[in-house]
Amino acid sequence: MRINSAAQVLVGTQSKISADQGDGGLAVHGDTVASGSVMEVKNTGNPSSGRDLIRFYNTSNGEAGSIEHTGTSTVSYLTSSDYRLKENVVTLTGASERLKQIPVKRFNFIADGSDVSVDGFLAHEVQAVVPEAISGTKDAMKDEEYEVTAAVYEDVI
Repeated sequence: MRINSAAQVLVGTQSKISADQGDGGLAVHGDTVASGSVMEVKNTGNPSSGRDLIRFYNTSNGEAGSIEHTGTSTVSYLTSSDYRLKENVVTLTGASERLKQIPVKRFNFIADGSDVSVDGFLAHEVQAVVPEAISGTKDAMKDEEYEVTAAVYEDVI
């Protein structure tokens, strides 16, 4: 790991973050291993809507996608979808009927604490129609381990 003179944190590389990758402060380079890799990103600021939280690059094609969010929700997972990157493209027969199977909802986010409603989808309902579009299991919970230690009391005189 290295911190360069531009205050950029570089992991797995000694090269500075290039201009075409924006003004990011963290570059993580490495090979994905069979067990996968994990990176957690937390923004403690107050991001405005439509701001990139993460941008993805590869050396052969440049920017490959990004994740945008507001302070409440991840609003967009953007990926390369240009026709020049695909082959064996055929028109999907019955596409309208398939899309009609995905219920469109109107809702507000609990964490917002407001009544601002948005249009969108519930992930498990999309997954039932287009399983490759959604990962995870409906109502799944994350197990976390905590170390419990005895409380220490001090006499205050």
